[in-house]
Amino acid sequence: MIKFFRKIRYNLMEQNKTGKYLKYAIGEILLVMIGILLALQVNNWNENRKQHIQDLQFLETLRIELTLDTIALSQKISQYKNINLKLENTLGIFNTKTHITQNEYNLIADALRSLEVLTPINKNIQRNNLPLANGMLMRIDNQLNQEYLNYLENTISHNNIISKLGESLQTIAIQDLSPHFDFTTQLMSLEDNSLIYDFEFNEIRNNRLIKNALNKSLFYRTTYIKWSKEQKDSDDKILLYIDVFLIKKF
Repeated sequence: MIKFFRKIRYNLMEQNKTGKYLKYAIGEILLVMIGILLALQVNNWNENRKQHIQDLQFLETLRIELTLDTIALSQKISQYKNINLKLENTLGIFNTKTHITQNEYNLIADALRSLEVLTPINKNIQRNNLPLANGMLMRIDNQLNQEYLNYLENTISHNNIISKLGESLQTIAIQDLSPHFDFTTQLMSLEDNSLIYDFEFNEIRNNRLIKNALNKSLFYRTTYIKWSKEQKDSDDKILLYIDVFLIKKF
C-alpha cells in the first residue's frame, strides 16, 4: 500500500503536475490524520469498556459487602434488644420483689452475664480506601460517592465510641458486679460451658452500684441500637442506588 502511494507521488512529480501533487499530499495527510483519530477512538472505547467492567465489578462487590453489613446490623439489633429486655426485667424484679423463683433467678443471672456485652460490627474500613482514593465511586456517581463516604465516616465514628462504651461496661462489671458474685463450675448443659453466677438476691436488689451498672448497660446498648438502625437505613439507601445503576448498567 505504501509503495502504491509512493508511485502516485512519483508520477505526479515526473509529470510536473504540482497542483495535483499538492492536493494529493493534502489528501494523504488527511487520510493519515483520520487513521490516527480512528485508532485513538478505538483505544478510548476499549479503555472505557475496561473501566466500565471494573466499575460494575466494584459495585457488585460493594453491594455484597453492604448486604452483609445489613445482615450483621440486624443481628446486632436483635441480640441487643433481647439483652436489654433481660436487663429491664431484672430492674423490674429488683424494684417489685423480695423473693424470686428459680426462673427469675436464672433470668437475673443471664442478664448480669450479658451486662458487659457491647461490640460494634466487624468491618474492614481500610479495604475501601483504595477505590475511594482512586475516585471510582465519584466517577460513577457523585451522590452515591457522598452517601458512601458518610456511611464509612459514621461507621468509623460509631465503632470507636461503642468500643469505648464496651470497655467501660467491662470495667463496671469487674468493679461493681464481681464483688457480689461467685462463679460456679456447674454447667448449665452439655452444649453450654459458661460460668454461672451464684448470688444472694436480697444482697444485691437494693445495691445502688449494681442498679447503676444495669442502667448504664441498658442506656449504652439502647444508643447502639439507635445508631445501628440509622446505619442500616443508610446502608439500604446506598444499596438502592447501586441496584439502580446495575439494572441500567449505566
